[in-house]
Amino acid sequence: MIGAAAALLLVMGACSSTSVETPATTTTASPMVTTAATTETTGPAAPTTTSTIPPEPSVVLAAALDQYASRYQFSGTATVNGAVATAVTGRWVDAASQMVIRSGDGEVEYVITTEGQWARLPDGIWEELDGTPPAGNPLAALATPDSLELVETAGTNVTLRAVYPAATLGLEGDPVEVQLVFDDGSLIEASYRIEVEGNIAESVTTFATPADTSPIVNPTG
Repeated sequence: MIGAAAALLLVMGACSSTSVETPATTTTASPMVTTAATTETTGPAAPTTTSTIPPEPSVVLAAALDQYASRYQFSGTATVNGAVATAVTGRWVDAASQMVIRSGDGEVEYVITTEGQWARLPDGIWEELDGTPPAGNPLAALATPDSLELVETAGTNVTLRAVYPAATLGLEGDPVEVQLVFDDGSLIEASYRIEVEGNIAESVTTFATPADTSPIVNPTG
């Protein structure tokens, strides 16, 4: 019910639509980039050439997701036509998640473990939700895109463009193009932009190693 959709800030509900249209996606891999440097010495000029091999997108993605295999924290915002529709902050630790989702003036806190899922309003009591809690790491959904290409590299920063079936992200409609940003091998941001019935919906979610790694337990004991 919540799982990956909350972690990736899926904005379908905010748009009140089941029809998703996305721009055409380019899936051709970026060409190898080669740079040349010439070094002058006291003797005759001796040119030397250094080849820079761009990172393999699939290796970058797999390694980054492996870093978050057991725990990470996330924070994101979904906007519709530039106005904030939904915001979420939370963490995923050892197969359990804890998050706060804000929409308009409302706020709901969730706890999801392998044993169940619970929600409460601010200062309210925990109520167990019906249904089977989602299993597995929500970010695992990003592991198998339909296509993946390198957009750019800048120092330790790498940007990839991935295309996923809408259902993989909890949406309906055409495939969705997602921009994935990595720094020093870690996934730090996932974002996408879709159009729904003339409305522009954007989602930006950031990720990091969690500051709080304490166990997430059932709130009712």
